Amino acid sequence: LRRLLIDARVTAWSSAPALLELLVQHADGHGGLPGSALRLAVLGGDRPSPTLADRLAGLVPDVRLFNLAGMTETSY
Repeated sequence: LRRLLIDARVTAWSSAPALLELLVQHADGHGGLPGSALRLAVLGGDRPSPTLADRLAGLVPDVRLFNLAGMTETSY
């Protein structure tokens, strides 16, 4: 996914936090995300780790991260 993100100049990401967590963890140990065009990351389905936003921003400083997870089980 790291190589695809860079090579395809992906600008938007949407996934569960766990998948983005894996990407960030992998990128940290394998040269980062040089030349990444990523500008938007949208997460849902679970709560992201407290450090994910800062670690992602360290790899892609201009990225905007939105967490859409919420209390849907109790909404009408």
